[in-house]
Amino acid sequence: MQRAELIASLVEALSRRHGGGPTRVAITGIDTAGKTTLADELARALTAIGRPRVRASIDHFYRPGHIHRAAAGAYTPRSYYDEAFDFTVFLTDFLGPLGPGGDHRVRLASWQMWPDLPASDARVAVDAEAIALVDGVFLLRPELRPHWDLVVWLEVRVDLALVRALERDIALAGSAEAVCARYEHRNFPAHDLYVHDTGGAAAADIVIDNSDPQRPILLRRSGRFGELIAS
Repeated sequence: MQRAELIASLVEALSRRHGGGPTRVAITGIDTAGKTTLADELARALTAIGRPRVRASIDHFYRPGHIHRAAAGAYTPRSYYDEAFDFTVFLTDFLGPLGPGGDHRVRLASWQMWPDLPASDARVAVDAEAIALVDGVFLLRPELRPHWDLVVWLEVRVDLALVRALERDIALAGSAEAVCARYEHRNFPAHDLYVHDTGGAAAADIVIDNSDPQRPILLRRSGRFGELIAS
């Protein structure tokens, strides 16, 4: 499948849902799987056809002090999985208000990683017909899973994920050795915990092999929108 075909198919499926409030879409998977890129592409495609959308990321809901803990190597895989992100605030201030009975007024961020300061308390009004596109790790956690209308899982091998991390993160981490240490000792083991605790791809509606972003492979489709996705 060509990349453009995948985007068009996903947009078509999402656009068929009307009524009942915003559609909440999680795009998740291992670090560097391409979650942010896919969410941004879908957002642009929805805008192009005039469908309202709102874009968010779990990366804007870190806990205070995260960057200092990360720099100090204070996280274990379990503490990173459980404590790096403020899932309670994300649920209260973004995901919950878009659900049944919500007022559709959300915050798009709670904490700025750089600098380590709170984000604005400003709320954004979301159209009742909007598609809410959220990218991030750990979005299938039990406290969040019931609130998604669609979950897209991007599958990428660990060795390829590390290659991408080295391409992306050396400037931030300072060296290839630092990148490898962070991913091999924290991020990837935390991802293993995530898969063990949630079922990972097995719990998603749509599973895509994103090893080659230009030729993604649709591995599985099921659930409320999956049957609408073209093979």
